[in-house]
Amino acid sequence: MALPASVNGEIDLAVLEKRTNAEMVALAWRTNVTSTIMMPGILATILLVLHGRVPDTELWIWAGVVTTILAVRFVLLFRWKFHPPAMDRYARWRWIYFFAMLVSMATYGSLAPLFLAQLDPLGQAFVICLIIGLIGAAVSQLAMSKLAFSVIHTVTMAEVVVTCLWIGGDLMMGFFVLGSAYWVYLIKVSLEHNKIQKEAVWLRFERAALADNLRIARDAAELANEAKSTFLANVSHELRTPLNAIIGFSEMIRLGILGREPASRQTQYAGFIHDSGRHLLDLINDLLDLSKAEAGQLTLHEEAVDLGTAVEDCLRLLLPAADQAGVAIEARRADFDGATLLADSRKLRQILLNLLSNALKFTPQGGQVTLTAAFPPDGGLALSVADTGAGMTAEQLERAMLPFVQVGDAPNRQVPGTGLGLPLTKQLIELHGGRLEMDSTPGQGTTATVHLPAERVISAVVRAAPGAPAAAIAAGAEEGRRGAVGPA
Repeated sequence: MALPASVNGEIDLAVLEKRTNAEMVALAWRTNVTSTIMMPGILATILLVLHGRVPDTELWIWAGVVTTILAVRFVLLFRWKFHPPAMDRYARWRWIYFFAMLVSMATYGSLAPLFLAQLDPLGQAFVICLIIGLIGAAVSQLAMSKLAFSVIHTVTMAEVVVTCLWIGGDLMMGFFVLGSAYWVYLIKVSLEHNKIQKEAVWLRFERAALADNLRIARDAAELANEAKSTFLANVSHELRTPLNAIIGFSEMIRLGILGREPASRQTQYAGFIHDSGRHLLDLINDLLDLSKAEAGQLTLHEEAVDLGTAVEDCLRLLLPAADQAGVAIEARRADFDGATLLADSRKLRQILLNLLSNALKFTPQGGQVTLTAAFPPDGGLALSVADTGAGMTAEQLERAMLPFVQVGDAPNRQVPGTGLGLPLTKQLIELHGGRLEMDSTPGQGTTATVHLPAERVISAVVRAAPGAPAAAIAAGAEEGRRGAVGPA
């Protein structure tokens, strides 16, 4: 019965109700084991007491019917114990139990209309007390549902009280009154028993679900703590490196250590300071954007954005890093030219830069990063960034989408990072009404696809006629590394 009672950390009441009802059925079958085992002894006692007091033929026919019912109950119990039903089969087994108990109890109750008129007062008292005792013992077995105990108690007691009323006499009328009162008492007790048993089972599963939620929350907290620790280690390096450059070069200029160095050298150092400052600003912007996105405070400044221009800008910015890593970046102008999107220009470029730079991190020297675009029939846009890098497992993909988490060993990363790129990219895509799809195979590479809805596409690419030449971004390896978008 391993059906989860919690979804996303919250208790699913519908699932909890289903588990509770299934457990009530299971409890009924488990408590039925003892009574079924004891029934042959009860049958032998009945035969011993009634033998000679009622016609043997009628008694043995009745005993044969009871024996057949007992055999069926044993078979059902064996099937239940050694071949437990699946969760979706419990409703069926509830009805099987109901009808098995109804037939069984009605058969014992039939002792009254069959033999009560033929017995002496002592025998009559034995039969009535026996039936009442069996009904009372069945209270816990029938607590699985109100229908079960209402129908079965009513049918069995009706056989007794109606027979007593039919026979008449002071003794029988006394049993009629006592039986009717006991009938009402049985229904009331069974209702309370059903309520208490259901509450006990519900609370047990609710506690189990809460324990699962606490365990999930604990694991999430531990993962978040680990991620933050990793982030602090990564971001400290990201901050320290440019800060050291800024402090070192500015200190040299301030103290005049450069002396009569040519102006070009001083300009170069100023450029180092500027680049380091820009890197720090970008890092801080990423942190702020991610915080705003998670708080739901990030807004879009929508405008018509030329997709081809945005792609060219991003490729141009990444050329130095790609050249240094020895990785080719390839794209087709025909995939982007003429496509216009309704988007936030800065955030769209940030999405492309994050995905392309992330692909560079995990692509070894001599590898390739490819950017493509497709316009599916639904009118949307699918932008794909594929690399030939190390690839990731499903578990690593899941971790890569967590803030502050980096996947892969340091030797496999060509560009340092803080683990903010993919989570922030996912937030920015969803802010545009789209979704990010990741597909990766260890040893073969990763493909990240941005799916934007049709309402974001102002105009799509007009494809060339069949047979027309379709020039790629790069004519050779060196051109690919340069990343210049070629003619259509």
